[in-house]
Amino acid sequence: MAIEGSKTVGPRRADPAPSGFAVNVIWFTPVRAGGPYHPVTSVAGLLAVLEPYRDHERLAVFLNRDGGDNGAVWVHLTGDRAWVTHFTEMGGIDSYCRDAGYGGPDEMVGFLLDNGQLDDIHRYWTVTRAGGLQALKYFLLHGERDPGLSWVEQPQSLQDAEPGDATDRRPPSQ
Repeated sequence: MAIEGSKTVGPRRADPAPSGFAVNVIWFTPVRAGGPYHPVTSVAGLLAVLEPYRDHERLAVFLNRDGGDNGAVWVHLTGDRAWVTHFTEMGGIDSYCRDAGYGGPDEMVGFLLDNGQLDDIHRYWTVTRAGGLQALKYFLLHGERDPGLSWVEQPQSLQDAEPGDATDRRPPSQ
């Protein structure tokens, strides 16, 4: 799966995007559906929007700032794993969280996109569900990607356990 500069997934609505931070949740059971954008101004507000979905096996959560014009963090969830993407702006530079310490088997995790498409992502390019939630919280509070997570800008493939580029961003050593 090559990473394209222009994304074709994610919520597209006819109504104008709210200014500030807004979150949209897509769920897949019992059928694929999505709610409206919810303006959020605090972590407590974000958690309140997400609470009804905490037991869902699969979700897609889109946290956009000014409709994505000033950044976004998208988190796709499957079981205990999260596929986390940060955008500087829609169509801008995208970066992906990874589990830099992953040394397990060469396995894929299937994530459903908002359009119902199943994408297989190497487990290396996923973090825990809690890590995905942390990425959302940090973005809401600071407007940027969480430096405590390991990020790679525009990797060549999300189906291999190698970043494939020179813009590897690791968190500082503890």
